[in-house]
Formats: sequence, C-alpha cells, structure tokens
Amino acid sequence: MTVQPIQPRHARDLEALQKVVFPTLAAADRIMAEQYLRHLDIFPEGQFVLMADDGVIGSTTTMRTTFDFDKPRHRFRDSFGGGWLTRHEPAGDWLYGLDMSIHPAWRGRGGPGCYTVPVTR
Repeated sequence: MTVQPIQPRHARDLEALQKVVFPTLAAADRIMAEQYLRHLDIFPEGQFVLMADDGVIGSTTTMRTTFDFDKPRHRFRDSFGGGWLTRHEPAGDWLYGLDMSIHPAWRGRGGPGCYTVPVTR
C-alpha cells in the first residue's frame, strides 16, 4: 500500500469508493468526482489517496480552518461547503480531517507493508 497525493485521474474511483464505504448515506451526502476535482483546485496539499494492487482503496479529505472551541457544534456538510471545500481557510489554524475512507476489504491490514510517499511539486 502507498499513500500519495490525489490526482485528477483518481476522482471517479474515489466517487465509487464513497458508495462502497458509505452505502447507507444519501447520494447528496457523499463526495462526488467533481467535488474531488474541486478539492484539488482549492487545497491539493490536503488530499491523499491510499493505493494497492487493486487500485484506489482509501482516501482522506482535509482542509484548514479556524475552529472556535467555545462553539464546537456544527453540521458536517456545512463545515466544508456541502462537499465543495469552499470553507477552506488557507491561513486557518487547524487541519480538519473531513473524510477518511478505507474499502471494507482492506480494513485492518496496516503494518510493515504500509508506507508514505513524500509529497513533491
């Protein structure tokens, strides 16, 4: 397994992964391919994919934000602009992990074979 930055070519596979990982979630609440592409426009440094021989098996979506710990309640969908990452604050104090998805067949397989790839531009 390798962790690498999401690339535009991963968007459709990531949308399909959302359906497998969150089968009971309404389609409007899952992240779609177009939204993943928008995330790359807004904050590419915060989007990662987990790859294996089977292709895309996991992902994470993050954004930067300023969080008010005195008012911690918010709706998830509102927190990142309905899935479009429009609430990302480039100078935000916190990295907010919005979504982590691992294909059910690959859960619990971490360990020595898992490593990260350095992010370069």
